[in-house]
Amino acid sequence: MSSTYGVIKFKDNQILSFVYYGTSDIVIPGLHTDVKEIWDKNKESWDKLLDCNHTGEEVEAYAEYLGCSWITTACRECGVINGLLMTDDFEDELVRGKPDWVKEFCIKTWGKE
Repeated sequence: MSSTYGVIKFKDNQILSFVYYGTSDIVIPGLHTDVKEIWDKNKESWDKLLDCNHTGEEVEAYAEYLGCSWITTACRECGVINGLLMTDDFEDELVRGKPDWVKEFCIKTWGKE
């Protein structure tokens, strides 16, 4: 399975990480402050999503596998992306390329883009 990281940015510039499964073209909804956590904790995120009854906030999401960003919603309180998860649902809204805020996140996290 092709999996990679993804990141979202809230309007207040908080950045959280998630897993993107490229083989199934789906975002795993769990959000994490430490990008290293995403591989260990992604299974429990589906339960968190099912328990979330909040509308969420608009966020910009980026998945490295896609090399694209899109607008969706996320719930900070529950720690999940509760908006668009399946690539088919947002394919027409994809913006190609890595946004500057993602480049800065990668340099800060790994020392390279």
